[in-house]
Amino acid sequence: QISIGHAPRGETITSLPLSSPALQKQYLDEAKKQGVAITSLCLEIMHVNGLKSDPLGEKWLAECIPIAKALGVKVILIPFFGKWAIKQQAEQDRVADIMRNVAPAAEKLGVILGLENTISAKENVAIMERSKSATVKTYYDVGNSSKEGYNVVEEIRWLGKNRICEMHLKETPWEKYLGEGGIINFPAVIDALADIGFDQWAQLETSCPSKNIAADFTRNKQFVETLIGKRNRLGSAAKA
Repeated sequence: QISIGHAPRGETITSLPLSSPALQKQYLDEAKKQGVAITSLCLEIMHVNGLKSDPLGEKWLAECIPIAKALGVKVILIPFFGKWAIKQQAEQDRVADIMRNVAPAAEKLGVILGLENTISAKENVAIMERSKSATVKTYYDVGNSSKEGYNVVEEIRWLGKNRICEMHLKETPWEKYLGEGGIINFPAVIDALADIGFDQWAQLETSCPSKNIAADFTRNKQFVETLIGKRNRLGSAAKA
């Protein structure tokens, strides 16, 4: 996942840097060289120009859609946090109306607009329905939702595979390794995702307690892979 839109400290931008074809090529070439997929774009500039009330937010979103297409990316993560959170009904309605304006361009290019926020699954679906576009989905983060007090397993099952475009897997509290001292029942999360047939990307948005990025990433990755392996073996046994 590529974060997009942050200006260098003390500077402002008039266009998203990744709108440059030359820079896009650099990213594509490096991804190919490293053997990694670019799964999504996080429109990080929304932390500066939030979509709910800053006119620049809609501009950045519209500009990001062709960038996603050029990079072969299907999902744009649109964040709503801090002062740009959408806790009030009027804010959610405003975002839904902006989505309705922008969605046709995304639909034309096959790009999904993923909402990541601190509201409930039902509130997110209300935004999707008001937007009147199937390209607007939830970018579901189990850490954010559990921190807000929502039952993430129930929400995942209720949303189903067609309303979740991508996932963030992180613990609550965030400083913990996955499955080690946090409050999230990750085996139940993996079961829920398997049961609904979720087959999209899930990103590890995790902390680094040991300050060794590679070691901590591997530790969290192996934890998730072990859970998936157990679930797959159970599924195979049930079919046998």
